[in-house]
Amino acid sequence: MAFFSRARGLFSYGDLNGSVSEIRGVNSGSSVHIDEPGMLSANDKYRKRKRRTLIGVALLALVVILIIALSSRQKEMVSSALKRLPKSFSSASGTSRHPSEIKSENRVKYQDFIQSRFVPTNYPDFNATWISDKEFMLENFYDGLQIFDVETLTSKKLMSSSLMNHYRVYDYYLSVDRKYLLLKTNPSRVYRRSSIAEFIIMPLRDGRVSTTQNKLEPADYNGKRPFLIRQASFAPTGNGIVYVDRENNIYYRPTALGQDVKLTTNGEDGKIFNGIPDWVFEEEVFEESNAIWWAPDGKKLVWGSFDDTEVEIYLLQSYGTLEHVEQYPLIKDLAYPKVGNKNPIVTLWMCNFDQGPCDTKLIKPPKSLKGQEVHFSRVKFVDDHHFAVQWMNRVQNVTVVSLCQTEGEADCIEIFANEEKEGWIEFKYTLYFDPLWTPEKSPVPDFVTILSKPSSKHRYRQVMLVSDQKRTFLTQRDADVTDIAKWSKDGYIYFMAVAEDLPGSEHMYRLPSPNLSNNDLDPQCMSCSFNTTDELHKRPCEKFSISMSNEGAYFVMNCRGPGTPYSCIHRTSTNEMLMVYDDNYKVERRMKGVELPTIQHMEVPISGSELKAQVKMYLPPGFDPTREYPMLVYIYGGPGSQHVDLSFNQFEYQTYLAGSKEFIYTIIDPMGTAGQGDKWRFSMYHQFGTVEVTTIQDVTRYLQNNLQYIDAERTAIWGWSYGGFLSLTTLASDTENMFDCGISVAPVADWLLYDTYYTERYMGLPQENRQGYNESRVFGKLDNLRNKSFYLIHGTDDDNVHYQQSLLISQALEDKDILFRQQSYTDQDHSINDYREHLYHSITDFLINDCFREKDRSIRK
Repeated sequence: MAFFSRARGLFSYGDLNGSVSEIRGVNSGSSVHIDEPGMLSANDKYRKRKRRTLIGVALLALVVILIIALSSRQKEMVSSALKRLPKSFSSASGTSRHPSEIKSENRVKYQDFIQSRFVPTNYPDFNATWISDKEFMLENFYDGLQIFDVETLTSKKLMSSSLMNHYRVYDYYLSVDRKYLLLKTNPSRVYRRSSIAEFIIMPLRDGRVSTTQNKLEPADYNGKRPFLIRQASFAPTGNGIVYVDRENNIYYRPTALGQDVKLTTNGEDGKIFNGIPDWVFEEEVFEESNAIWWAPDGKKLVWGSFDDTEVEIYLLQSYGTLEHVEQYPLIKDLAYPKVGNKNPIVTLWMCNFDQGPCDTKLIKPPKSLKGQEVHFSRVKFVDDHHFAVQWMNRVQNVTVVSLCQTEGEADCIEIFANEEKEGWIEFKYTLYFDPLWTPEKSPVPDFVTILSKPSSKHRYRQVMLVSDQKRTFLTQRDADVTDIAKWSKDGYIYFMAVAEDLPGSEHMYRLPSPNLSNNDLDPQCMSCSFNTTDELHKRPCEKFSISMSNEGAYFVMNCRGPGTPYSCIHRTSTNEMLMVYDDNYKVERRMKGVELPTIQHMEVPISGSELKAQVKMYLPPGFDPTREYPMLVYIYGGPGSQHVDLSFNQFEYQTYLAGSKEFIYTIIDPMGTAGQGDKWRFSMYHQFGTVEVTTIQDVTRYLQNNLQYIDAERTAIWGWSYGGFLSLTTLASDTENMFDCGISVAPVADWLLYDTYYTERYMGLPQENRQGYNESRVFGKLDNLRNKSFYLIHGTDDDNVHYQQSLLISQALEDKDILFRQQSYTDQDHSINDYREHLYHSITDFLINDCFREKDRSIRK
């Protein structure tokens, strides 16, 4: 899916007005100066940070706070300093003025947060779509839909913004031969990542859309209502189209305006899904709404089918609006497999159009998994005639990769198998095949993937080569590899990884292909040398994401933090920066004069691990270490997640709360999260709510005992979803009264009530881990809430964590005669998007007027 950028002047150093325009590039040797009255230059910021004195607080010898100015020094220098004193550093400097000197108009406003005034464009990732090895397609609010050529630095307009607004375009797709544009219009949400919409085919004349339009619908459709489609895509060659209708049947067109071939006929809304996943596969396995895969030549298709006939139904109620009150609530059926119950029946199919009329073949699961319940998690074509399928067992600790042929009976052979005995296998683990492989070279292609090295101390994840069944680790790092971006024909493997000794970072690296003679070279960091950023007058960057062109000749490097994000276009072969794509100048202007919190990163020792918990603290503007501040701890802590990193997030709730209400806002990544190896990640395996809670308690106790500016009598905790579960479990387990109160939004209370693929991945089957499931239930632990304030929040239309969970929590509290506060958001799903302003108003009011009311001494009203 292409994401829209609504920022005027998206290209800071060029003009995209007009059909074709020349854009001045900024190469790596040029100086790009962004000067604005009242804004600090990079050097000003550096001098200001150096003048800041260390906070005069006695810390334990294990944790010495060091304010590290993130100046123009390279990553290696930062890492070296962190090796010596890794306990704490500052990634964002706030004001040094006394609070009494800060004017109210300069504080962060609630509407700054609610209206997302400080949210950067192209964040967190590249908001455009590569359509070739040198071009990408993007939409600009003022200039419409365009193609930008990174070689010539010119743009061509495909469609005006007024025409896109006329058709209410939500998404767009360009045929590979550039003859047609497919527009997705008037969408309605189905699940979190899926929608149903109308599609329009627009022919292109001389590179611009014509006035002719064709609705994407079967030729024999004569309905009075628009023909609605769940999913559509162009073929990777020519302009063929495949699409899925609202009844979940697949249609194929060899050309955009040709006749349809109906590939499936058994689709049924809500029961049998062809080419698109059902709810649980979309949410927990694919994390997208597509289950169709094209061969590179556009002549073969592979698709998944999901039969929910035997999956139990959960009933969601819709109460309507005040404008349209329903006398009786509407009931919606949702096939939702809960732990230990029947899953969808999953099948995989292949059709070869190159052999005449489509003869559908069933792709069988591996023989080594025979007798087990299995499902596929990924499909990837290796070439025109071979595709790989990643299969998993039900609890997702065993995986097998099959290599299948598109000719004949679509026979498959097993080329890789792996079992994880201490944890789980990531449901979206990456495979990249040798781009130069041919069957004549070897019967099975080499490929690279990410796997933790068992012999390493903390089991850090590494790039691993599989060649002729032999496994070789190509990296030997003391930090996690997070993703493989590409194995390109230029002889390199490109990957993303955490910088050593800096768990919240992420940099781009490349290493030579293993089949080359120079494969003994160490990986080269491609983003570390760019860390000076002098030419951009930006703060050094430690958190990157990248987007590579189709063959890898160019890439967009997105700096995600800790300073204001920016994006630059690079030539891959030389790593030369060609131009600034987006410098987020407008965001910097909006933040000018606003007193922002200072962000402090800290490592805290915990029981049960040699590693330390990563902690991120937001200190109020004009921070005074001689005062005591109330502290709000935020926790998510889901397995493999990461919230304490070096991303820019001065647009989130914590900026408002610390910047306006003078709270200290603390984020903790407990055991079980990402960034510190699989030993840390797998520590919560089969025991939700144990080591995570211990980590939260250890960190909170440490902060209260050693930082005199934290008011131990005014400390709260909150979280959402898995974080809601942990905030409630932590509060209920708090026998030391570390927390005065807590907030749980959409929490899980009993993991037997959550879905199969997520829960069983981490907790196993209930009959095999009865103790783990019983001990994770919160209902029997709620007596500790008697002397605490508790706020329970949930949307009634939550299809993810069901409203049932909060109703059972409230029933348990009512049975014990424990008073609490509860908020239900009518017809809202897991995100409560429609009432975001009311939600955070309510949370803030609870903290000030309920949680800390009796102990309030200095909170700003």
